[in-house]
Amino acid sequence: MKIIKWFLYYVLVKLILLIGFILTSFILTNIVVNTENTGRCDEEIYLSDNGIHVDIIIKEDTDYVAYGWGSEIFYLNTPTWDDLTIKNTVKALFTHPTSVMHVTTYTGHQEDWVKVEVTHTQLENLKRLIKNSFKLDNKGKRIKFENKGYTENDEFYKANGNYSCFMTCNSWTNNVLKKSGIKASYWTPYSSGVINKYK
Repeated sequence: MKIIKWFLYYVLVKLILLIGFILTSFILTNIVVNTENTGRCDEEIYLSDNGIHVDIIIKEDTDYVAYGWGSEIFYLNTPTWDDLTIKNTVKALFTHPTSVMHVTTYTGHQEDWVKVEVTHTQLENLKRLIKNSFKLDNKGKRIKFENKGYTENDEFYKANGNYSCFMTCNSWTNNVLKKSGIKASYWTPYSSGVINKYK
């Protein structure tokens, strides 16, 4: 009986924490920051949402480059939904795994991207924060994972920070936007919390 009692207590605590997380994330996702720009919005970036994850896309020379931050476990060990397991999900959310930067290069604009108009200062802040998200070697170079891209136009690099249920791929995207002075949620773990600000 004592074992059953402790088990039920354990389940109850976990359920309370889960409900608390959901309620807190819902509230903070709906608090919008940086609602007014302080300069001319003569620059633009794009957001790409696959329903799970939002990338930030910046035009660089003639190409468009998409940046995404996330768990090494999710990005490298679960390239498709068929590879997703409960074990990997638990490890990614609760063991603070190392992170990676996913960089994808496009030669043209995609129709499903969401355009975000920004000021020059916001764009420069955004570029700096993305640059600082890459982990560098002792020569100041990005550390690339060889032969780990999904296609011929994407690559993975080691990144700063650790993934968790409080710092998800979408939390990173939201934080980069927020710290750049661009409209964003106060905090969100969800892709919808990022993209819905611009739809």
